[in-house]
Amino acid sequence: MTTKATLYVCTTCRAGQEALEDEKRPGEILYERLTAAEAPEGVEIKGVKCLSACSSGSAVALAQPGKWTYVYGRLNADEHAADILEGAAAYAATEDGIIPWRERSTTFKKHTLSRIPAFGADDE
Repeated sequence: MTTKATLYVCTTCRAGQEALEDEKRPGEILYERLTAAEAPEGVEIKGVKCLSACSSGSAVALAQPGKWTYVYGRLNADEHAADILEGAAAYAATEDGIIPWRERSTTFKKHTLSRIPAFGADDE
């Protein structure tokens, strides 16, 4: 059984905006937009309370066992949702999580906050 890649979406991100108690936060809106679309093959989408990227919200992370993990930020539901899903599909199709630069979605090229090696990786 192959484990799917997980696209974590911070649902509490305010993206630097004040959020009134009865308003949806930008991260929640991004999560709703992403889950309203069909998840790419090999990808599951999960909402999480916080990715600790508050100064760079809205934020998402892509992870899968044995692969590099990526965190992306400064995202907007209207502008980036389709690119995020495209990038998640490309990530899921890789063996190590590294999408060749020329094949990365524009959003993944311009909005990378962090890249974390796979647990136990020997890469320098």
